[in-house]
Amino acid sequence: MTTGVRDTTHSSGMLRIGFSSWPTVAALILFVGATIWSHNRDTVAAASSSSANDSIVWVAGPKSETLRTSAVEELRSALRQLDDPNSAGSSAIIGKYGHDLLSVKRKLQLSARASVADSRALQALALVSFELRVLGISPQDDDCRSLLELARSRRPRDAQFQLDVAGTYLRIGDQATALAIAASMVHANPELGSEAVAVFDGFDIEPGQIARALGDSEGVLLALENPFLDRGLVDDYMLAIERNLSTASPVILEVYGNIAELHDRWQRARRALEAVGRLGRSESEAARIGIIARSCFASGQFAEAEELARRAVKMNSASPRWHELLGDCLGSLGRNDEALASLASALHAAVTGKPSNGQRGRLYRKMGEAYERAGQGDRAYDAYRRALELVPEDPVANDRLLSITHGRERIPSGS
Repeated sequence: MTTGVRDTTHSSGMLRIGFSSWPTVAALILFVGATIWSHNRDTVAAASSSSANDSIVWVAGPKSETLRTSAVEELRSALRQLDDPNSAGSSAIIGKYGHDLLSVKRKLQLSARASVADSRALQALALVSFELRVLGISPQDDDCRSLLELARSRRPRDAQFQLDVAGTYLRIGDQATALAIAASMVHANPELGSEAVAVFDGFDIEPGQIARALGDSEGVLLALENPFLDRGLVDDYMLAIERNLSTASPVILEVYGNIAELHDRWQRARRALEAVGRLGRSESEAARIGIIARSCFASGQFAEAEELARRAVKMNSASPRWHELLGDCLGSLGRNDEALASLASALHAAVTGKPSNGQRGRLYRKMGEAYERAGQGDRAYDAYRRALELVPEDPVANDRLLSITHGRERIPSGS
């Protein structure tokens, strides 16, 4: 069975562990934040592994405290032996580890019975059972899933715990159940989209499959941007966004437009945005029109881009993005005075929000370019200098400043 955590093969009684030097149950401890806990946190015992991935184990519940503390200590000792480079991979160590797991399992069973609220103990017990089955020590022991479902039933409204259990299902190779649990959490609360997607980090699952299971909520789509793009699935990601363009937020539309720009998908984006028609929210409609304007600008249709940019500004004058775009269009049409006015409006709109130095530096650089085109060297110099104060590594602003000053040395940051 593929666990999603490691690659295991049995050969001559040996276990080959490909993901790390620790088997599945150790991965669980790291995965659940190294916590085995209940709602009663009266007693806390700290334990750390011998590797660089130190962990803390929370042990709670007065009736089961001794049992769980003993189980944790025994498991910690077993993991230390596996982590010993002098004995790693030996059949004797693997056998000893399996024997220790059986003892840990018995203690966790008794602990869980003593504290019915201890769902984390059940989660750990499920992984111990699975590990024993993988090792071939308890091949008929198939209670892992039933233990996980029991743990889930004890905390049905704890979304974070439910997502943790979904991650545990991934570690035992049950991808379908993991997706189903995560999807149920997102459908109940779409704001959990990014947290649900994070459960699948590090597992070889197609992002499109995650998107179809969890739905195309904003949180899900934003969290899946890197998984899609890192695999080169640009068009697949754009398609996932396009399925809900009619209700897309300005944030999603901004991501969509940036991807079209970075990956030269302007024609596709323009067709999709024109086909969807007017959007209900003024900010979203401004974003839709603005992206079409950016597409026109990219293809050299400056007059059409200017008209559309003006419409975007009218719909959402608070966004510096559309003032800046209008300034770009006007500058490309040779209307420098109007371009400067639009860039000044963009800078004002940016300052009233929470602009980054990069955004402000870019606007000052563009103002310097407009001043330079208008033959106003002194003002261009001041604008470029301000741009470099905000973004010292801006090569364009630095080159233009050097050109104006006839080879003057680079202006240092903060001077």
